[in-house]
Formats: sequence, C-alpha cells, structure tokens
Amino acid sequence: VRVASDFYFLSEAVEDVKRIVRDELRDRPDITPAMFRDRLGITRKHAIPLLEYLDREGVTARLGNTRRVKAPRTKVS
Repeated sequence: VRVASDFYFLSEAVEDVKRIVRDELRDRPDITPAMFRDRLGITRKHAIPLLEYLDREGVTARLGNTRRVKAPRTKVS
C-alpha cells in the first residue's frame, strides 16, 4: 500500500495499524502523533505519513494536533 510518495507498507501491516488505532481510540477520545508513534514503536518519520494516510482513508480525522476515529457515514434515505 502506498502510504506516501516514498513509503510503502504491506497491506497486512496497514490493516494492523488500522486495528491498533481503532482499539486505542476505543478507550480515549483522541490520540497525538507522539502517542501513535510510541504505541507502534516507530519513528516520527513513519508515524506522520501513516497518520495522514489514515486521514485520507477516512479511518481518522485530524483535529488540531490530534486524531479521532472518524464516525462512519450514515445513509440517509
């Protein structure tokens, strides 16, 4: 999966990251880039592109310096 112009990750790894973020945000309202980095044990160089990817994919929504799980869209009939 192309996460950024120069970062690619295995699709299984990206799915694991999505699961971890959803699990982390189940018990708290938001997560900072530093918390995300520490939780995954990665560097900021990799954390920021992953967070931006999650924002683009609709998994998270950026609010200032934090991310929240984006609420699923509801279908209006």
